[in-house]
Amino acid sequence: MLVVALSSKSSSVTKGKQKNGYLLISTKYIILSKSMGVQDLWGVQQNYAEALIWYRKAAVQGYVTAQYNLGWIHENSPGEEQDYAKALTWYRKAADQGDATAQRSLGWMHQKGLGVKQNYAEALTWYRRAADQGDALAQCRLGWMHRNGLGGEQ
Repeated sequence: MLVVALSSKSSSVTKGKQKNGYLLISTKYIILSKSMGVQDLWGVQQNYAEALIWYRKAAVQGYVTAQYNLGWIHENSPGEEQDYAKALTWYRKAADQGDATAQRSLGWMHQKGLGVKQNYAEALTWYRRAADQGDALAQCRLGWMHRNGLGGEQ
């Protein structure tokens, strides 16, 4: 599990439970506290710019959840300018590591033509990869596309 030091003195991303006396927490909680504004959890104000800094630090080190989350932020643009090309890049990095949610997200972007030319066959490919891992929403979208004859036979 990725953990992040919560201290103004430290900006390193590290693995472990404690380093130099600083409390380390999982990225799930630091991102919730920094990007979603869960003030009662850690007392941290909502700050998308800082959340992006932490996500990028983790993502460039290959942490799949951070890669997916960067993709989501760039696709949905909370506090950030929407950038489908960046979303596709980060989703693809996470999807290539086997992340079903990122695979489903790539399917959605290809289905809707977000940042790429609309391509139902490519959408089906990504939905199938996620569905094969048990992703229920990907299974639903895969079934819906087949039912409607999109990207394959009805």
